[in-house]
Amino acid sequence: MTQRRRDRLYRWGAWSDLVFNQVWEDFELDRSLMDYGPDQVVVGLCSAGCSVLAIALCGVEKVFAVDLNPAQLHLLRLKQASAQNLDSQSHWRLFGQGQGQDLPQLVQTLLPQLPESAARYWQHNAGLFVGGLHQAGRFGFAMRTLRRYLHIVCGGQEVVEGLFHCRSLQEQRVYLDEKVWPRWWNRGARALVASPWTLLPFGCSPGQARLMAASGRYPEFLESQIYRALSTTPLQENPLWQSALLGRYLDREHVPEHLLAQNFEALGEASRRVEPHQASITDVLRGQDRASVDRVKLGDLMDWMGPDDLGALWQGLGEAVVPGGRVLIRSASPTFALPEELTQGFRVEVHDGLLERGRSGSYARLICAVRESA
Repeated sequence: MTQRRRDRLYRWGAWSDLVFNQVWEDFELDRSLMDYGPDQVVVGLCSAGCSVLAIALCGVEKVFAVDLNPAQLHLLRLKQASAQNLDSQSHWRLFGQGQGQDLPQLVQTLLPQLPESAARYWQHNAGLFVGGLHQAGRFGFAMRTLRRYLHIVCGGQEVVEGLFHCRSLQEQRVYLDEKVWPRWWNRGARALVASPWTLLPFGCSPGQARLMAASGRYPEFLESQIYRALSTTPLQENPLWQSALLGRYLDREHVPEHLLAQNFEALGEASRRVEPHQASITDVLRGQDRASVDRVKLGDLMDWMGPDDLGALWQGLGEAVVPGGRVLIRSASPTFALPEELTQGFRVEVHDGLLERGRSGSYARLICAVRESA
């Protein structure tokens, strides 16, 4: 199969049905760099909707949640409808626990609150809440496969779950070193990850795979970063790896912002300030007034884009972002760099060191580009 056909097949799969069941970026790092606050207009990737709702909870004026995949926007709209029409416990059951025989009926009660396309999608897909939201989408399937692999090589589900019940970081690291890591990262696993194309089921794009392959360092980077995340962050407080390796959250205290019980009263109003758009971020930026956007969360979008698309994106950023506005960029490639010809008018700040305290362990670069005054 040619590269062009492979990319086209991937785009069909990535942009036609649910890929991500949760955002795999650590919002705490975003918050520390972006300084979200009142009166701001934000443009950001939607993905599973966790981050754009968290941004809205920071009190910004408006969030444009952008995605080319309608299924991701349908998931966001369902979360908005839940926040605006259900109680806190029902919202938690749908998106925190995410699994129950009666949850499709709960979804049905929200259909009248949804746009026609989203209502039609959930009319046909409410059953995924029986199998579980943590198992849903292409990313959920990949993580479910990872869990089954770990249960086999580590000697059972209880061995993996033991990692999340350690009483200290020291105990957690010893447990990881003795009972999980050597069996997880065996010779076969390292051979498999030697090709970044193996990561396509986890939400990696063909463009990212090519970038990571070109770096020549990605297999070692991935192994070291996952080890760091599992050995230096308390897993009882890490919802990303709880969902990935357990298929559930351990409690409601350490979860995405929209699932925190103390945030639910504010969530209904905040979610009304999130505006979903099925479009490219470039097109949404072009639709804004000049110098009217305060923050842009690109995520790892630049890993996905070709040279022409990148040029159009940065032209749009240069026109739409206010002086002092910030653009947040992640990359999965250890050698990713922003071309100077694209970023004229922006001050580029590299914050890779922050990733060392991040809870994800899947990104190599973290960059904030600040719009300079004209």
